[in-house]
Amino acid sequence: MLNLPAQGTATAVPDTTQFLCLQPLPISTPGLNARLGGIALQRCDYSLNAIDKAQFLQVRLPPHQLPNPVYLLKQNLSPSLFEDGISEYELLQQIIALCEPAHVLPVIFNYKYFAYLEALALRCFKGADFLDGIEVLDLKVVLQAACLFGSLSAFAPQALSSLNAVAAALKITISEPLAERAASLPGIIAYLRQYDAPILQFCLRGRNERVRRLQQSLQQGSLVVMADGVHICAAVCTGLNGHTAQLLCTDRELNVYRYTLRLSQPVLIAPQGILTEQRQQHLSFNLSQAARVLQQALTSNSSIEDDRSPPSLAQSFFEHLSAAEKTLYQETGKRNPQLLPRPPLGASPFFKELLFLYQADNFRDCLVDSELEAYRTFCARRLQRNATRYAAELKSASSLLNENDEKQQRLFLKLSTYLQKL
Repeated sequence: MLNLPAQGTATAVPDTTQFLCLQPLPISTPGLNARLGGIALQRCDYSLNAIDKAQFLQVRLPPHQLPNPVYLLKQNLSPSLFEDGISEYELLQQIIALCEPAHVLPVIFNYKYFAYLEALALRCFKGADFLDGIEVLDLKVVLQAACLFGSLSAFAPQALSSLNAVAAALKITISEPLAERAASLPGIIAYLRQYDAPILQFCLRGRNERVRRLQQSLQQGSLVVMADGVHICAAVCTGLNGHTAQLLCTDRELNVYRYTLRLSQPVLIAPQGILTEQRQQHLSFNLSQAARVLQQALTSNSSIEDDRSPPSLAQSFFEHLSAAEKTLYQETGKRNPQLLPRPPLGASPFFKELLFLYQADNFRDCLVDSELEAYRTFCARRLQRNATRYAAELKSASSLLNENDEKQQRLFLKLSTYLQKL
């Protein structure tokens, strides 16, 4: 059982909370050009009763982009699915509206796929802090905590590597229709409520609890334990602002490294007491030695070269913009996207393309004939360039094929002939 001090702790969600279960379907690798094929969603009340029918918000892939065959094959997705649907701009608007009410808590499995929305937001001039205001519960983190400290301690790590693996381990059915792909998440919450309620309740305290623990660490120099759904480490907070925390961490092998944590990321930040003597032995994690190497690193003058911070999409994105373009970016995001002026003559090619595709990909009806022709030409050239990458990815996908799976074989045939039909 998870033993945590009760005094001063934040409260978990009230029983008036609605869970918005979301399952993003990525169709490309992460990064600035990350693409989602859509998001499956299921709303339910605090008792986990469905409020309405499951939905699938299908995203229209721009005609200059190609999906990654590996992602499609793993998720059993046909490439033709993304020829229709809503635009990225419309998807963001709907997600904002769904997540905005205070009584709604978004629930996902694996935050990194929810974070794809940041790439969409940057392309749609919504800025770098799109995710900062959205409180999210990541069931992968809760399940990892249950493996480390609760009822799932006998489970192998690979049993929690994917939603399908979790569903198989917990004997939860995942329906095939796209709209039903988020419907398994309430079942995971129900399992955790039954077998690991203290762990679930602690994770439900969310960002306020993370920040409180990090503030204590910063002020007192105390250790915290961080689990992100995959890794576990002991850490000391060395800096904290409104959006990020600077951590000095050590893993079980006592490797010391720096880590910049985005406060909106729903990791587990727990007091060091969570690692009891028994758990330290079970996990091969010596807390006393961890404290010692972190203290040595803090008091020495040598800098820690190992930085395991996740790449910052926003930083990579805004490095392409001049100071004037950054200002113009902010102004553009506040304007009617269908009535935008042309970019200034001195704008960089990156900004010009960004603005053009923002309108052309999302509001094609607003383009005049000359702009439509320019868009068609751009799409043809970009598609030709992306075809080489698609062929290489298709070769990688072929190595994943199960020769005895006829359904998978039929899907791979669709992937193989997809370019011919464009």
